Amino acid sequence: MNFPRKIVYHVTNIENRLSFVKLGASSKFSSGLGQGRGLYVWTNPLGAERHLKYKRSKNSECEYCIIAINSEKTRVDEWIPNFEIHPDLAMQLMYTDIESMRTLPNIRTGYGIIKPDKSRIEGRDNIVLGFERDKDSCFPGEENYEISLPMQPLFAWQIFNSEVAGILGPIVDAYRTKYPKEFERENAKWFETKDVSGCRYIGKESLPVERIVRCAARED
Repeated sequence: MNFPRKIVYHVTNIENRLSFVKLGASSKFSSGLGQGRGLYVWTNPLGAERHLKYKRSKNSECEYCIIAINSEKTRVDEWIPNFEIHPDLAMQLMYTDIESMRTLPNIRTGYGIIKPDKSRIEGRDNIVLGFERDKDSCFPGEENYEISLPMQPLFAWQIFNSEVAGILGPIVDAYRTKYPKEFERENAKWFETKDVSGCRYIGKESLPVERIVRCAARED
């Protein structure tokens, strides 16, 4: 199954634009703040423009641009939703297949080591993840601890949440590795709709740049 979008949009520091044009857009570009290695893009220009202005608000001294990237020849299995923007998709996967999730090996993240076999569904669709502290853990407190992620209400996720993405991304990557056919079916369903506005490219080939779109000068 081919990826359903021909053009996707990446926001970057304007100084990087020439290297993108020369070398193409690589999936080795970013680790997604711990979410997973990939090229992070928007599937529509409006999302990219909003993200560009958000980046500008965080760093007014830096100038950014939008790069239009040709994704026409890629397959849907080379793309994964961005769970910083769409955490509900990962949560739904965990909720509907919790027994498979519990068979995954321990998963190292920047928030500690996730122990899938210690994870469970509790209360009204809360997914409780078991953690073990390690040297990279950024949570203080007990050696072993739990983090509860609610399925509902979804309005709780309507802001970028890099901490949640840094937990969900590695879980989904581990699931994708152990259950590739099951994940491929689920991933294809996600991209059959137009709801996925942010995603990451994980394919091996660099993608060609169509054009540079510069949208927010310093005076904006």
